[in-house]
Amino acid sequence: MYIGNGGVATLTVNVYIGNGGVATLTVNMYIGNGGVATLTVNVYIGNGRVATLTVNVYIGNGGVATLTVSVHIGNGGVATLTVNVHIGNGGVAKLNVSVHIGNGGVATLTVNVYIGNGGVATLPVNVCIGYRGLATLTVNVYIGYGGVATLTVNVCIGYRGLATLTVNVYIGYG
Repeated sequence: MYIGNGGVATLTVNVYIGNGGVATLTVNMYIGNGGVATLTVNVYIGNGRVATLTVNVYIGNGGVATLTVSVHIGNGGVATLTVNVHIGNGGVAKLNVSVHIGNGGVATLTVNVYIGNGGVATLPVNVCIGYRGLATLTVNVYIGYGGVATLTVNVCIGYRGLATLTVNVYIGYG
């Protein structure tokens, strides 16, 4: 989806992966300078199903975006999720990422946020892992000069669950 300079858009994507399902989904949103967008992506992965999801959001200078990505993985499900958000100079973004992993589920989650000079980002990431679930979570935040980022990462792990968490924050890049 492309939103021109000063444009306004709301987009909701719901994906349900049922029995025997395997899915690959890519969502791209381009917001021109001064544009405003709300993007919601909900993915429900059935028991034992496999999904790969990539969400790319590009926000022009002075643009504003709210992005919500929710992934629910059934028992034994496998998911790879990558979220990339590029915020232009002076842009503002709120990004909510939630991943719920059922018993024995496996998830690999990578979140990359690039904040241009003077940009502002709020980034809560929540991951809940069921019994014997496995999650690998990497969060990379690149902050330009004068940029501001608020990052919150919450991980809850069920009995015998395992999580690997890496958080990298780069300040003054570019």
